[in-house]
Amino acid sequence: MHRKKWTTYQLSALKNFCTVKVLDDSLEINLKMDETIYSDKKGIAKSIKRTPAWTFDKVLNIGSEKEIDYAVTLVEQAYKTILMGKQPKKSPNK
Repeated sequence: MHRKKWTTYQLSALKNFCTVKVLDDSLEINLKMDETIYSDKKGIAKSIKRTPAWTFDKVLNIGSEKEIDYAVTLVEQAYKTILMGKQPKKSPNK
């Protein structure tokens, strides 16, 4: 679903897992993650606070083509979170 400044990827209404926003020098990607399955070995995604209007947990920026393949692995995790019907949650130690 395309919004004014970003594109949202979702399985169905209210089941979005990712947004992509085109910036001047990079792509900004917001993800919905279940912390119990989340793995970011390179540490490129930052945690963000959810709000009633913005329900994403992580944000990352891709500034070069060589970062795309790794970023896709994070998008896949967000997709699987929603596909499995999991409600994104924080891990007990966070």
